[in-house]
Amino acid sequence: MKIDLRTIFHGEREFRFQVKPAWWGESCRDDSVIGLAEPLEVRILVSSAGNKYILDGRMKGQIVLRCDRCLEAYEHHLDTEFRLVLVVRPVENGQVEVELFREDLEEGFVTDLVIDLAEITREQVFLALPMKNICRSECAGLCPVCGTNLNRKKCECRPVIGHPGFSRLKDLGPLPDQHGGGQDEKERRAGKSKI
Repeated sequence: MKIDLRTIFHGEREFRFQVKPAWWGESCRDDSVIGLAEPLEVRILVSSAGNKYILDGRMKGQIVLRCDRCLEAYEHHLDTEFRLVLVVRPVENGQVEVELFREDLEEGFVTDLVIDLAEITREQVFLALPMKNICRSECAGLCPVCGTNLNRKKCECRPVIGHPGFSRLKDLGPLPDQHGGGQDEKERRAGKSKI
């Protein structure tokens, strides 16, 4: 849903629309978000303030995520609000790079006055995702040896103890005695005492 920011002079305008599951699947290829389980209800209030446009929005619906532990798909309820501040910055003499200051990091920059609210919604969905996508707190994940989903069945693999990067150290044999070396060191000391 595209809107022209020039149509918003004073006050605010409200936009209500749905993001359909088919639209999400056609235009997005991501491992963490598989798609939408139902249409996503979106309400965005757009207001202008000088050369800035403030977008206050809310999204509500069910999205399908991939669990980071077991890699299975699961539904996640999304009900979140967001605020986005867009600053209109025209491109000057073909200049693309602009120096940003600390206060600029909370704002988005646009050079075109026509924006796509559906694309903004997609970005906000990704920003609203949890840090880790876990289907349930007791998810057992995958076996690190054979890849079996441990939520469905137990495997016959031995549990891996410690970090796999250090597994080759076991082949080096036992460590020397902590109090002054191994058996050879003790025999050498015993031989010196006899002399």
